[in-house]
Amino acid sequence: MRVTMMLLLILIFCINISTTIQSNSTSGYSDVIKVPSSQKSSLDGQCNCLPARYIYRRYQDPIAIELSQRVATFIKIPGLMVAVHHTKPMVYQIRYQGTCWIARALAYSILTILIDNQVLIANQLLPNSDRRYALASQIGGKSADLRGGSYWYSGSAAGTCFSWYKTELVLIPTGTHVIEVGVRAENTILHLWGGELTVDMTEYDSTQYSNLAYPTVWN
Repeated sequence: MRVTMMLLLILIFCINISTTIQSNSTSGYSDVIKVPSSQKSSLDGQCNCLPARYIYRRYQDPIAIELSQRVATFIKIPGLMVAVHHTKPMVYQIRYQGTCWIARALAYSILTILIDNQVLIANQLLPNSDRRYALASQIGGKSADLRGGSYWYSGSAAGTCFSWYKTELVLIPTGTHVIEVGVRAENTILHLWGGELTVDMTEYDSTQYSNLAYPTVWN
């Protein structure tokens, strides 16, 4: 009886350790960052201060992944996610960089930035499904995914390896928002290594960003 109780206690202890490890391994990506609001505004005539700026960085985890699904939905790259909450509008400068390898010749893949699970294309937030092609008819339909340097084609060379960069500048309203990186592999196997996501946020100042508008949201 005593041995049985000891084994039971050991089992419970191991389960608790496993749960703690799993929780810690994801806490850096699942927690929402509460962005502090500056007490002074650059719009205040008596304040010569600069708009508050915050920078967050995430790394691909695992460091190497393989994708081979041919779908209209962008697959999220694990680890590349920043969740934030802010009480003032923010200008996001979003940057992805990583190393990729396309296994086949005459194959292509597409990478994009996702905001709140929607695809950011030409300052529009579109559904992460094939529905976006109809909604994006005015910016090219199916070819809309290619905007903003998102497209890579291997040409006649199989086994092409390249550095992939993607940047976006977007004005985001107050609230809670999730920034992620998505990728699609068309008729190929795509390998991704060492991806990095940087979100550089600055409090919105209309005098500095006079022509910047909120993205149009499509549901």
